[in-house]
Amino acid sequence: MNKKFPYRRILLYVIFIFTVIQITSCKKVASVNNAAIYTPPPPPPIPLAVAGFWSEDPYYSGDANTYYPAGFVNISIDGGPLIKLYYVLPPTGPTDCNTTGVMKIQVSIGQHSWQAFNLYTNSLIRSGTFIITSPLCQLVKIL
Repeated sequence: MNKKFPYRRILLYVIFIFTVIQITSCKKVASVNNAAIYTPPPPPPIPLAVAGFWSEDPYYSGDANTYYPAGFVNISIDGGPLIKLYYVLPPTGPTDCNTTGVMKIQVSIGQHSWQAFNLYTNSLIRSGTFIITSPLCQLVKIL
């Protein structure tokens, strides 16, 4: 039978040699102090909240009971880009974040800063800080 199929023995030798090479070429990775390799999970996402910015008219000096103040002002949150805030508010201010004239911005929970600029001259009018403590919408009076 070996005389009919001489390649069978050669094939077995090739398989044997290939297996020996594969087994002997594997390297064992040495660990430091037999410590397991640990990959920590990614940090949890920073919870986001909504801040409702509102403003009284910084330019109006008349009787607030006769009309609702209205206008525009540019604001910057945490030194970010300027955002145009349009305000139309009764003299008592907004009752919630859905009041007309309240601009809602998504921010992270924590302390933030704001700056208000004149819409036409971009000169600083006022600045301040606010603290967001929950994911619910919180009103922030900027002027």
